[in-house]
Amino acid sequence: MSWASASAHRAAYVRRDSAPSRATSPGHPAASSDRATSSSSGADTDTRTHVREAMARLFAGKPSRTDGWLTKDNLAKEAGVSPATMFRAKAVLGDWDVHTAVHGTVPPGEARRDTAIHDLNRQLLQAKREITDLHQQLAAAATVIAALHHDNQLLRAEHTTAGTVTTLPPRPR
Repeated sequence: MSWASASAHRAAYVRRDSAPSRATSPGHPAASSDRATSSSSGADTDTRTHVREAMARLFAGKPSRTDGWLTKDNLAKEAGVSPATMFRAKAVLGDWDVHTAVHGTVPPGEARRDTAIHDLNRQLLQAKREITDLHQQLAAAATVIAALHHDNQLLRAEHTTAGTVTTLPPRPR
């Protein structure tokens, strides 16, 4: 097939797809869907229900299918729907975005762990400061003790040499 005939074939195919489909005709079975859809959200009620239930599990920190991190990918996995299907539930995702903007994307258990780690790091820093102060006091005390020991040795040496007693002859009476 030549390039020109392939282009003509593709153009005819595109024209056929852009024409009104038979699915929109009133008698066609695909025209009446058995799925209840909402014009505002674009997703069926089952999808919205599954996504809302998954949101509740993730926000509660009790995921059943994921690691619990608050990501949209995990939301889709937790709901058991494809990400494309989940993204059609715009109202539900709006609630998701508001919650994650306010509370962050860290699961509750991880948030508690991070808070505990932060508190322990703060306590460790305080203990290190105290240890540094005590080491400085110890060094100063050692210096004073060494100086006093040196002075004590000098005084003892002076006392032993200056303490020689000479006995005098008794006085005549």
